[in-house]
Amino acid sequence: MRAYNFTQLGESATNPTYTNPTADDDLVTKLYADTIIAGAGGGGGSILWGAPDGNAPLFEEEFSNNVWKFIDGGSQELWAIIKVPQTYSGAQIKLFVEAYSSSTSNTWKLEATAYLVRSGTDAANSTTNSHASTNSNVTNDATQYKSNAVELDLTDADGEINSIAVSAGDSIRVKLTRASGTTDTADVRLIDGAAELKTT
Repeated sequence: MRAYNFTQLGESATNPTYTNPTADDDLVTKLYADTIIAGAGGGGGSILWGAPDGNAPLFEEEFSNNVWKFIDGGSQELWAIIKVPQTYSGAQIKLFVEAYSSSTSNTWKLEATAYLVRSGTDAANSTTNSHASTNSNVTNDATQYKSNAVELDLTDADGEINSIAVSAGDSIRVKLTRASGTTDTADVRLIDGAAELKTT
């Protein structure tokens, strides 16, 4: 997640980090420009994933695409911010990402935890209202490196997170991890930039 730090005239800028977004004495406005999503009902978009210091998946190029590699049994995380479209009028919100494994058998799973940040109400780092995705395991088949669309529900069926209705203009902080309890031991590759938001 990127935070753009605006300082007062004559004040030296402080580069934000994952653990210290800003210095305590900075007067700042945080501009979150991590997500560009086209259309309220769904459409191709680009999400800028951020990675915690020391806890990030390996970022590499494979098949001319940038990918994040989640190891088996790790605790790696990726984070992004989803801006709820101004045209949103209440429905389940889903995020579709593209991922694959080099294996030709066994199962794997990526999962998301969504944190609601209500515009004008919540702190930017709020974790008070959360929703864990309920997506199923992906089963590999004979096609090596088979690309799979992973459907991640960010709200319940009514468009709520922890019984709180999501509204147009709110933000959803998304933490993406690789789930435990599956059988594939190969790395799972998340294709960077391949994402779609569905709000209807």
